[in-house]
Amino acid sequence: MIRWQYFLSLTRQGVNGIGWAWPISLLLLLILAAAVLRRRGQLRECLRPGWVWQLLVILNPIALLFLGTAYACENCSPSALGLGTRHVWAIRGADALLLGQLLGAISSVWRGRPCRLFLGALHLLFFWCTLWAAFIAGMSMSGDWL
Repeated sequence: MIRWQYFLSLTRQGVNGIGWAWPISLLLLLILAAAVLRRRGQLRECLRPGWVWQLLVILNPIALLFLGTAYACENCSPSALGLGTRHVWAIRGADALLLGQLLGAISSVWRGRPCRLFLGALHLLFFWCTLWAAFIAGMSMSGDWL
């Protein structure tokens, strides 16, 4: 399978995972909708040019899936216990992306005083997508598919 096909396959699996856990996904969307309705008159304040950079965190799941595609490993089975190839730096990079997004979301919500509910709901939804992408990319990099 060529890399783009594999990337799209990983993306499809991530989207299917988000759909499989639909109660959580629906709850996060409802929280975001409630936050938007609560701030509907002041939403421009939340989305002024200084805040738009916060929408770039949606690129984090895509970066994780690219890592999962670039370091896909069929010979990395954990049952080999020390045998086979390990992509430690790629796995640590995926962990750093996940942790970086979490810390960035916390600091963003902390600093966004007038729009904390909106920003919290938005970052929680983005983090949910990133968590699924990290799960799929981690399985791809480790060779251990559930």
